Amino acid sequence: MTCEILLPKAKPTRKRHCLASPYPRFAAPTPSAALLLPDTHPTQFLLCTNAGSPDPLGPCTPPPLLHRHILVHLDLWLLHRQLQLLSPLSATPPAVDLAALMLRSACSRAAALAHDGLDVTPLEAACSSHRQRLDNLLQARAHLAAREHLLPGDASHALTNASLRLPTGVVPPPDGPCPESDGQAAAREGLRHLVLGDRAAVDAALGVCAYLQRAAVPGRQLLFSLADGGAGTSAFALEFATECGRLRGIWAREAEDAEARKQGHWAEVLRRKERADELRAQRQQLSAEIDSLEEEEKEHERLYRTTSYPKDKIHEKRMWSARHKLKELKSERWEAASELEEVMRAPAPVLQPLPSREGDALTWLFFLHMPPLLRHLSRASFLAQQALLPHPCTDHPKLCKAMAVADLETDLTAHYNAHRSK
Repeated sequence: MTCEILLPKAKPTRKRHCLASPYPRFAAPTPSAALLLPDTHPTQFLLCTNAGSPDPLGPCTPPPLLHRHILVHLDLWLLHRQLQLLSPLSATPPAVDLAALMLRSACSRAAALAHDGLDVTPLEAACSSHRQRLDNLLQARAHLAAREHLLPGDASHALTNASLRLPTGVVPPPDGPCPESDGQAAAREGLRHLVLGDRAAVDAALGVCAYLQRAAVPGRQLLFSLADGGAGTSAFALEFATECGRLRGIWAREAEDAEARKQGHWAEVLRRKERADELRAQRQQLSAEIDSLEEEEKEHERLYRTTSYPKDKIHEKRMWSARHKLKELKSERWEAASELEEVMRAPAPVLQPLPSREGDALTWLFFLHMPPLLRHLSRASFLAQQALLPHPCTDHPKLCKAMAVADLETDLTAHYNAHRSK
């Protein structure tokens, strides 16, 4: 008698499965795939069988392969016990993340077995069952959270319940302006285009519609919309950045860096001016030395041609020495003239990453360092507006012309990142 893991027979012609994703798309679980029992220890999956069993995990199974199978079953068993302990109330994000991590571990181990050509159908079905259980817990928790925000109707008996109490306390003032104080780009009239498939989605849409109706104030500018040319969004950006301590701190540091760039530019101007004066004096001195040396060279050449041997050799040597020195001085004068021409040019202008006006700079910083929640809101708003556009857009030439955006010569983010590091 030997021991082996209870798995289906290997099928060489069966297509391999990929379980690398933490939430793989598996087929529906079958009764034979229920490998994990609530109160079963993972070692109890080892069943006795005859030594001549054709099962791929027989007595001749290599220990490393057997160890890998045991680890997969252990992961699934631990995940099963973890999911049994979870309920819609206890399915908090940390607990769900832990379960998802355990599922990912089991999937990766099973994927390695499938890559080796082994049949992992029972493991696949078990992972699918656990994934479905995890999804059901998340949906149930979401429904419970939504029900907590429902108010009883006018005829509800909950209004007469002694346990119902009005909230007390004082709401603290917000740190900055809230988007609800501005107009909503995705107006509630646009909700009529939604196609909803269940009651929960309809209730959520009605709640959004009621909120937009309460929050809408006539005359307010739109937020995260180009319908008004972005005026409402820019006004909100300035108001938010003015009251946001983080953005004002960034502006203070950027202002210091901008002043340092200005001082560095002015220091370079003064350095070039001083160097230009030095080069002018050097060039004038070299010119005087060259004129004197040219006269000396001419005199030695005349004496060399008019003097007899051996004195002519002395003048010849002095003549060639003067010519060599003259060549060096002219080279130095040319280098001084070239450097003078270079330093006489104005240094490269300083391009600041932000506008000099504080209000414009704060508006820029809002879009460059927008808080994550507002960034998600902006993307959702523009996505909602795009979803309401007629398709295909090419059938509406006027709309296409109104939506066309000219290519900008300067990208805001690229300009900011390129010039703030200088």
